[in-house]
Parts: sequence; C-alpha cells; structure tokens
Amino acid sequence: MAIKVLYLNHVSTCGGGAEQSLIELLDALPDVDATVMMPSGGDLVRECQQRDIPVVSAPLRALSRSKDPLRQIRFLLSLVHVRGKLRRLVRKGGFDVVHANSTSAAVYAAWAFGKRGGDGPGPRVIWHCRDSVPLGWIGPWLAERVSVAVAISDRVGDQLKPFFPADRVTVIKNGVAAPRLAAGKSRRAFREDARIPRDAPVVGMAAHLLPWKNHALFLRACAHVMERCPGTHFVLAGGEPSGGVAGYPARLTELAGRLGIAAHTTFLGHYPDMGGFYRGIDALCHPVVSEPFGRVVAEAMMMGVPVTVMAGSGPAEYVEDGQTGLVAADPTPDCLAEGICRLLTAPSLRHLGENARGFAQAHLSVADTAKRLSRLYQGICRRV
Repeated sequence: MAIKVLYLNHVSTCGGGAEQSLIELLDALPDVDATVMMPSGGDLVRECQQRDIPVVSAPLRALSRSKDPLRQIRFLLSLVHVRGKLRRLVRKGGFDVVHANSTSAAVYAAWAFGKRGGDGPGPRVIWHCRDSVPLGWIGPWLAERVSVAVAISDRVGDQLKPFFPADRVTVIKNGVAAPRLAAGKSRRAFREDARIPRDAPVVGMAAHLLPWKNHALFLRACAHVMERCPGTHFVLAGGEPSGGVAGYPARLTELAGRLGIAAHTTFLGHYPDMGGFYRGIDALCHPVVSEPFGRVVAEAMMMGVPVTVMAGSGPAEYVEDGQTGLVAADPTPDCLAEGICRLLTAPSLRHLGENARGFAQAHLSVADTAKRLSRLYQGICRRV
C-alpha cells in the first residue's frame, strides 16, 4: 500500500534547489501517494499539476529574522490560518507523513502537529533541513516537535545533532535527475547564445545573485586566471531571487569592470537551460564555503564537467581532491585561481570530468535519494 505523504513548501516557484529537488523526488519516489501544499500560483504549482499531483493552496510564508513588527504579525497570522487548514486536510485525507521541505515549512508542520519527542497519534512529521545557517531557538523548538530531521549533507547534519538524539537525524544527500540535464542547447549553440568564442576556455559559476554565494571572490579569482590563462571567458548563471539585496547585481558588474575582465565576463541572469550551460563550459567553480550541499556542483559532475569547490563546504564532502575535482584549501582569489588554471591546462587532470560523472551516477542520482527517503517513510510509519 502506498504511503500517503503531504509535502509542505513555503514558496510556489521553482527558482531554488529545494524546489527542483522536490520535483525530481516526486518523479522518482516509489509507492508514495503525494499531495503538495504551498502558496497559490507559480511554476512549481504547474509542475505538480502536469504530473497529476494534487496541490492545495495555503498562504505559507518564509520564516523571517526581521524585527519588523508587521512582518512578524503577518507570519503569525499565516501560522494560525495554515494550522487549521493543515489539520483538516490531514484528518480528511488520512496522511501518514507530513514532509516539510524547508525549515520555514517545518515551523508550520510542527505548530499544527508537533508533539514532544515527535511521537504520539497523528502523522509523522519530517523536517527536511536544507540550510547551513545558525538556527537559534528554532533548532530546539523543532527538535521537540518533529519525528525526524533529514539533513542534505554532513555539514547540515552536524548543526542539528546538538538538538536531536542520534537516531532522529539522518543525512540523505540530494540526488540529480540526469535526463533533465540531457535536454537543452548544444555546446556550440550555448556559446553562440552567450556570445562566447567557440574555442575559448570557459569557466562557469551558477548561483542565485546573493552575497553569501561569493560572486565577488569568483570575479577576483577570474582576474588572476586572466593573467595566467589569457583568453579565458567567464560566465555566471543565476538571477536575483525575491528578497535579494538591492543593487547587488549592479555591484558585480561594476567589480568586473574595475578588475579589467568585463569584456571576458558574461552575466546570463536566470538561465533555465542548465544542461546547455554545463555543456558550454570547460570547468565549474563554486566558491561558497558556507554552501550546505551545492546542487549545481552535483549537476556539473553528472555532466562530466571538472569542478573546483571550497574546503569545509557541503560539496567538499563528495568532491575528492585530485580524483573527482579540486578542493581549494583557502577562500582567496589566488588559491581559487590556481585550481581553475590547473583544470584548464593540466593534462594530468583531464580525467577528473569522467571520474566525476562516474561518481555522480553511482552516488548522487535522484533514484538513490528516493529509495533512501522511501525507506525512511516506511520506518517512521512502523513506529505508530
């Protein structure tokens, strides 16, 4: 019999890795009868409807650390409204599991169904923690009220362990759906679209335009790369999300100009054809020390693109230095540039892309993630 799972998501757009991971999981999960609750409108709603997955609209909001009283009042009113709707839906639908796809969504689930220790009658509540940020009071509050926490990396799991018994935190890394990446532009078509010379070395970065993604570090490293590898081009994919920092994209453009690399740097903005992006570049750089998992790194590896990541980051957990990519020891432009130049020029590292593809196919597939999550559902439902 299929396990009935109600997924909660606090946004209805597919702009983030959490939402893309959710869609790919819904495609891959065996023996799950899924319904998704989220705000109305948005392309995530359409993605679910195209798959005949029932969608229930509710005014979930992002958890905010703002001290603005109006924002706090709106969030509290939303909590009260959604709590009643959630309880009625679960009672009527007979759901076995409520799976909160973010920390914000977990607050709604815990408020509606939370029990001390996460046990007792009613649905099992899962907190899918995808962030590597200080949790403050939210951590222990949620730990008392959810059945289990799923962390997307050891880095995220380590921040949860102080609040949970060991058997109530499990690490399940995000998986990647290779067929989605197989579609899209060819290498030649991507470069024509981005106005990049056909035979130029190209280094890519893909991330939302947010300061913590360290675009400035990447651009400064690119300036060093230009000195060592003249003719290299740099392409940045990623749009400015809702709630982004005003003026940040303009500051990055200005920085590229001051560094003297503007003529060799392309800002694509939001770029939905990630398969084409990966085919069009020769190496991917992800300079984010605080990255919890790094979905774009896993995708690039699945596509056979050599990668450079930062030591101590989520991606460094699955990128083996010198075997499936390079791990920069220090978050400095010179250190990062050294790794990028090695990927572009060292004949001894040409195997990294294929090694990365083999590793990703074996260990970072969405099918493997779905199997592990399905076993978790079955295990927590047997506790009832």
